[in-house]
Amino acid sequence: MLTLKELSQKLKEGVQFSPSDLSKIRLELSGHLGLIAEELTAILEQKPGQWLELRKQSQSSSEADKKWEASELGIQEMKLRWDIKVVDKISSSLRLRLEVMDKEARNLY
Repeated sequence: MLTLKELSQKLKEGVQFSPSDLSKIRLELSGHLGLIAEELTAILEQKPGQWLELRKQSQSSSEADKKWEASELGIQEMKLRWDIKVVDKISSSLRLRLEVMDKEARNLY
């Protein structure tokens, strides 16, 4: 499977994929999305306890939030949230491309 970056680059370059390839890529993206969600869930399960510890060491909730965002898990959380958005956007664009290809095959365009 292509990485998200490689796939984004190929789509940007206008590389043509067959409907079968597009369907397979969407299926792989769905699986990847599931893995990302599992990782994010694991982080979010740890967040409340760690955030409370950070809050005890901070003057305010805002300061605790900033400490969380600067922590290794906070950075990973942010990255995973962006990966989810990227996968969603790519999958949506591939679905649209499949619809266009279907209509072209039926001479509806």
